[in-house]
Amino acid sequence: MLGMGAMFIHPGQKLSGTVDKIALYFQSSSKDWNYLRDRQLIALIDGERVPLGEGERDSDIKLGGVEETLFFPISRETLARITNGKTVEMQLGGVREFQLKDKLLEALRDLESRMTS
Repeated sequence: MLGMGAMFIHPGQKLSGTVDKIALYFQSSSKDWNYLRDRQLIALIDGERVPLGEGERDSDIKLGGVEETLFFPISRETLARITNGKTVEMQLGGVREFQLKDKLLEALRDLESRMTS
């Protein structure tokens, strides 16, 4: 199983100023380690290859399986490229390749719209 999300961080209860801390994150549950050695994330946005770097990894062993979480800090510009893309595919750690469905892209657009005070 692989889940994906996005978040941004800002100080205080109300948004003021510019959001500059944005991250994509992935949560993986499997029987084995998938991202122990290779944590690279690559996006293919409308056919253009966009390397998103090496993710920061956290992991735990639970119920005979492995849970791994990967965080990828991205810029606001990169988020905009993703949300404006007509087709967005990703490759995570050389293990998984997937296309971002319209529903997820809509959720990312919604998150992006909340980054303005």
